[in-house]
Amino acid sequence: MTNIKKGIKEKIDNGNSWYVSPQMKQIFDKSTKRSIKKRWDFIISVIETCQKKDIQLKILDAGCGDGVHLNILSKLKGLEIYGVDYNPVRVERAKMEYPQAKIFKGDLTNLYIKDKFDIVLCSQVLEHIEEDDKVLDNLYNSIRNRGILILGVPNEGCFMAQCRNRLFQPYIQKITDHVNFYKEDIIREKIRKSGFQMEKVMYDGFFFPLTIMNTFFSSFNIGFKVMNYLACLFKSQVGGYYFVCRKK
Repeated sequence: MTNIKKGIKEKIDNGNSWYVSPQMKQIFDKSTKRSIKKRWDFIISVIETCQKKDIQLKILDAGCGDGVHLNILSKLKGLEIYGVDYNPVRVERAKMEYPQAKIFKGDLTNLYIKDKFDIVLCSQVLEHIEEDDKVLDNLYNSIRNRGILILGVPNEGCFMAQCRNRLFQPYIQKITDHVNFYKEDIIREKIRKSGFQMEKVMYDGFFFPLTIMNTFFSSFNIGFKVMNYLACLFKSQVGGYYFVCRKK
């Protein structure tokens, strides 16, 4: 057993919440459901622009976890859905919840899939992986020519996030399994180097430097609107980004 696989097994056996806690509750939790809905609307709009009449698109949810995004993908017509995740607990949950999708266990740093995809979705995954450049290269190779990568990452390198992690809530830095703390210019350069052409970006809401503030504002419609308004004014301090990247 490799050290990586052994580490995952140990964390699962020890009940580490990052590896075993249910993710599907995000869809219904009042503090996260609006952000999830905003992301879903964006993802759906990208898929719809790619769809052609009577042609089924192949889409891969890379790092699918329990299946938060498979939930909406499974409700769309004209898609052949695949999912991959390295965590066996989450793979089994997703298989049970979405039997119509082809879900398998795999490591994005060592990913080889014979078939090519029209769309790959990689949402809130890259920040967990040290070899992020390798993952982007692998995703590039798994996409058909002129296909699309929808890439979502948090903006944890921004000033507000650093204030939270280093000043107001330093315990987050100690318990998180995030290894990459991107800013927009950094992730854009990684996308460019991997060979993709940037086409579009969606900005998440404003990043307040206290978790309790983000939870409070995102729990109500008016608060969520305030977060999105502030995000328009201060785009460098948003909670994250969703990029649409075209394979050249």
